[in-house]
Amino acid sequence: MPTLSPTAKFSATDVDGSPLIGGKLYTYAAGTTTPLSSYVSSSGAANTNPVILDSRGEADVWLSQDAPYKLVLKDSNDVQIWSVDYVNGDTTLASSGGSAGVGWIQSGTGASATTVQAKLRRTVEAEDFGAVGDGTTNNTTAIQAAIDAMFASGGGYVQLQIGKTYRIDGTLQIKSGVVLGHSAGMWDTFSTFTANNEPATARLLKHGGGDAVAFYHGGTLATQFAGGGLIGITIDGTNQTSGGGVLCTQPTAAFTFGGFVKNCIFEKCYAYGIYLPLGTYSMQDFKIIECMFEGTRSVAAGEGSGIINYATDTHVRSVQFFRNARHGIENYGGSLRLNDVDSFYNTQCGLYDGGQGTKAIYTQFDANGTYGIDFEVSAVYTAGARQHRFSNCLVWKNNTSAAANGRNVKFGQTGAGHGLTNISFGDSIFGASAGETVEYHLAVSAPITDGQNRFTNCQMYDYSTTSLKSMNDDLWKMSFFAACGTGTEQIWTKPTTLADGTTQPSVQLTSFLQTANTAPTTIVNLLVGKPGQEVKVLIPDAFTTVDFSFTNLKGNGGVDWAAPAGSSMTCTTPDGTTWYCIVSGG
Repeated sequence: MPTLSPTAKFSATDVDGSPLIGGKLYTYAAGTTTPLSSYVSSSGAANTNPVILDSRGEADVWLSQDAPYKLVLKDSNDVQIWSVDYVNGDTTLASSGGSAGVGWIQSGTGASATTVQAKLRRTVEAEDFGAVGDGTTNNTTAIQAAIDAMFASGGGYVQLQIGKTYRIDGTLQIKSGVVLGHSAGMWDTFSTFTANNEPATARLLKHGGGDAVAFYHGGTLATQFAGGGLIGITIDGTNQTSGGGVLCTQPTAAFTFGGFVKNCIFEKCYAYGIYLPLGTYSMQDFKIIECMFEGTRSVAAGEGSGIINYATDTHVRSVQFFRNARHGIENYGGSLRLNDVDSFYNTQCGLYDGGQGTKAIYTQFDANGTYGIDFEVSAVYTAGARQHRFSNCLVWKNNTSAAANGRNVKFGQTGAGHGLTNISFGDSIFGASAGETVEYHLAVSAPITDGQNRFTNCQMYDYSTTSLKSMNDDLWKMSFFAACGTGTEQIWTKPTTLADGTTQPSVQLTSFLQTANTAPTTIVNLLVGKPGQEVKVLIPDAFTTVDFSFTNLKGNGGVDWAAPAGSSMTCTTPDGTTWYCIVSGG
């Protein structure tokens, strides 16, 4: 459709309508008296300022598209004829600067007016900088340019398109205040699905070595990272040869805060899904929300886990970890928070924890290769696990590899000073389906030397009767055994059978004893007790006597007790040495 021809030259007349010969056109930045150049042509040199009109009252005047102008027209004697502010350099809406000449205002009282250009520039699409989501074109430079532009403008969203695959051969650096992803993931959980019933996301297809994404401070190494993250992205590491999905880099003189990953899938990343490294200044308060970590591939030490965490106050909520090469979560940090997490079918552990202060609620460790949870000593916390709290958790049918020492939960500290302190499970279930390969629920590699470890209102699956049994109070009350140094462990529901003729049994590693005497035997003491410990002794034989007369065993009115077959005795010690006993049965 034909359009009206624009004015080819600037022209002006005087008050009589005659050409304004020698007239002067002054050009300023809009709203100011700061000179702003006009141009001889679209690609020519700058005009003089003012522009002097010729004998026809005309001049070649081209205005920049980058900013609006104020134009002031005067005659040859500098007498002002008119002044017009906020004149745009290009009145063609289809041009790159056309949107700057179109106003926009939101409906509603108090809304502020702006231009369409300013409104649209609040978010950036990777395609604006040349990205091509065809799965084959390397988009590292284009997407990074979009991130850098948004960072330079003060932060905001860099959009990737749902359903497109963006190949990246390098590492994208997420800078403070910048979020990379798609807008559908900003507010909701996965709400759009593919034909394979997988959440619909934008896909970053990583090729070669190095990490797909790094959370970067965006300035000098002393600059603090302040927010920014990923939303609605799948990081596909199928073609990755080293590195992982996301690495949180570290400044040297400032803690970093507030990074997040939401509604993302980490698929077949080589070494890890997310790695929060160790350092004097490390990431704090990092949030991982509604994500999936599947199929890490490296089996090397320090690799192969969905998340490897050395940071403090890392929050993991509504996340799944499955079929990773080593662990679902590998933790050496402080105050890890797990809420509604499911870690299953990982080759070794659902959770490998050498950190301190882990809190887990409504979390499941199910069908992992060797351990559901493995508490260990780490280079960060050399004294071992401390201050862990697990509530409403399910630790179920782990040791799918049928390893000789596989357990639902392993307490793996070894050596002096490596005791467990303040580890508690509440309202949780341990067990497996009938016929599963899990032999024991708990295992320990060394004596538990510290107190305040509790299992409250928990249940365990009893394989012999295929029923659940409850247990209460602290660890020492729950028939939890180990033969230190021999590697042989027993589940807590079976008593330790004493050797025939034992007179001073040790209760260091058990709180549930059973006699097996075939000749008269007198028990005179319980050795290596712990303050507050309670011990139960079953006496199925008719040859056992308990000395209450001149020993540290107090009870039965101070009279020795010839225990009848089928009787029992419960003893409690306030100091680990003197035992107060109640006898019953027979």
